[in-house]
Amino acid sequence: MSAILLQLNHSVPASPVDFARACGDFQFNGAASGNEMRDFWLMAHRCVQRSSKSLDRVGAVWAMGKFLEMPASTFFPHLDVKIVTYQMIVRLMKPERVNQMAFGICGPAHFVVLWIKSKPGNYVSMAYELLSTGKATTESGSPIVPNKFVREFNPAGSIPEADWLFAASLRNADGPIPEGTDRGSYSGTQNPEIFNYCIEAGYTEVVSVMCYQRLADSFASLFAPSFYANFHPVGLREVVERMCSGGKFSDPAVNFTVACTLRSLGFRVLLQVNSALLTFEPPTDSQRERAKSGKYADVAPVKDKDEQWKSIVSEKTVFGPIVGQNFNHWVLAKNIAVEGETVRLGVYTWGTRKEVAYTLYMKDFANAYGGFVAARG
Repeated sequence: MSAILLQLNHSVPASPVDFARACGDFQFNGAASGNEMRDFWLMAHRCVQRSSKSLDRVGAVWAMGKFLEMPASTFFPHLDVKIVTYQMIVRLMKPERVNQMAFGICGPAHFVVLWIKSKPGNYVSMAYELLSTGKATTESGSPIVPNKFVREFNPAGSIPEADWLFAASLRNADGPIPEGTDRGSYSGTQNPEIFNYCIEAGYTEVVSVMCYQRLADSFASLFAPSFYANFHPVGLREVVERMCSGGKFSDPAVNFTVACTLRSLGFRVLLQVNSALLTFEPPTDSQRERAKSGKYADVAPVKDKDEQWKSIVSEKTVFGPIVGQNFNHWVLAKNIAVEGETVRLGVYTWGTRKEVAYTLYMKDFANAYGGFVAARG
């Protein structure tokens, strides 16, 4: 911690974002005196107090002071309270730093980003409850009781400890935590669960709408309508239907347009997309120019990239001849829009901000998109 404090004193961060940028998630190993932890907390509070952040955010950073006196957690024996405190303060400065890393807990992880941005005080109080009692109570009074697999897991650098505390406690999947490359299988959060997270967190307006293009999903929606669409309060359904301008919110293009409208109205919007949209690196202009030579060595890399993109923005095979939407990842919308025939997709994910590096046409995005959950209030 002494090195971190020295750096912060030397650079004097001008904003909470700068403060967070100076603090790596795994830069701090828990070695700090009580005075050093107090100095770090006070520096963060002074920084956020000088900024344009909400009074709720300022108050939440101040409330982190009670963690300085907290002993080791007997309920989460492999979490270091000092590391959790440090990482939580960093997230209060820059919420999108929440990072699921190799784990498939993108749904709860991105809900936590949304939650910190709009209800930072609840984020702090839930952490204190979990660490001190092994359980927590939602805004609506429901219990959150993480099982022993969650409580006894040792993150050991595989995921920030603060993010494990929240995202894994919300996911709370039964069974042991997978090892190594299998950790991506620790996943499966669906729209109804994210919708319920928002309700339990006390949001007064919540919309959950999935989208699809095939008859199989259309028939399934008749038997499980609340899985595909849910509204709180129920009157929001009429509001959303008017936004569709005669179309159906199950249509991907209409669905995404509604998500953009809700985002512009102050809703926080979680989207389901194909994660590869955000990691794909398209061929460079020079590669495409060289490919015009017709030489295999020049053509092959470009062809491979084009085929890779095609697989990302095509429907996926579900079973036999049945195909469906090709999405696998939750993200939090930052800057989204429909611009003629193309889509702008700027989101928060994996602890940072991501955008699609290739021209994303709506006709393609319609295959690689699964719908949204939006919350406000």
